[in-house]
Amino acid sequence: MAGIWDVWESNAADDQEEPVITSMSVVTTPPGTYMSKFHDRSPLVLEGDAISNWLRPELPEADLRALLEPYECPHLEEPRTHHATLMPSLGAILKSGR
Repeated sequence: MAGIWDVWESNAADDQEEPVITSMSVVTTPPGTYMSKFHDRSPLVLEGDAISNWLRPELPEADLRALLEPYECPHLEEPRTHHATLMPSLGAILKSGR
């Protein structure tokens, strides 16, 4: 997942004991086909060369914008296995209502 971070000094009165703030945020994009079933946005997922490009501060803006694409991956479309198949004891607990 791609993120941004910064270290900055706060001028807020509440922060005067510890004025240096480290903050971060996960970058989001519109969802890919699979994730759109669940939400209207998704974390920006990077693979391969896109990871090292994301970390290059001198990356031209046009190249940076090209990374901001919804994540499409065939692995997300694989059928789900029912929990009782993976963990028979969990299936029994859920079935019994305990």
